[in-house]
Amino acid sequence: LTLIVALVAALFCAQDFTTRFARNLVMDRRGRMRYYGGKIVLVGVLAAFFLAVVSLTSVTSFAVAGFTYEAVNSLTDLLVFFGLTWLVIFAYGCSAAVIVWISRSAGAGVAWAIVVCSGFLGAAVGQVLLSLAVVAPWLGALEPWLLSSCVQDLGAFAGALLGTPAAAPLTMVPVAVQVLIAGAVAAGLCGALALGVLRKRDL
Repeated sequence: LTLIVALVAALFCAQDFTTRFARNLVMDRRGRMRYYGGKIVLVGVLAAFFLAVVSLTSVTSFAVAGFTYEAVNSLTDLLVFFGLTWLVIFAYGCSAAVIVWISRSAGAGVAWAIVVCSGFLGAAVGQVLLSLAVVAPWLGALEPWLLSSCVQDLGAFAGALLGTPAAAPLTMVPVAVQVLIAGAVAAGLCGALALGVLRKRDL
């Protein structure tokens, strides 16, 4: 799901570089806020749309196949799970958009989505950090804060996000709080790059 949203976000953002409309935008402070802010909102809408489609499709297919659930989660659990899942997907999508804006290349955005937003690179980095933890334990403490680790946490602890202690010894907060912090920081960095680092670049 993170890969799909990132790919769509990258292609949407890259499309603007080939249009006369985008090339004629005045990229002053208001223009940057309007353009990049609008695109970031679009990524959020895409994340919500695909999350809803996948969730409804899963529930429907399970019902048609005759599957039942061993336990029913509370409304709070569901809201926390879907909210955090949306946040992580949104952060990945924003990262793909930023790569397109920096490189001005659809290919770079697609490559980023496939390598990073699929979780492939994050899993590899996580393994390296855990291996290095033998020499420097603090490196192992960084692994749970990767977005790819947050995706795994959401899948493993979907029913107990608020009550399960996180594996990250830096805070010892519940998994839900850890995912919230990691997702919000990642999305915030993408927004800062879009509105800050790219402030002197025209489309």
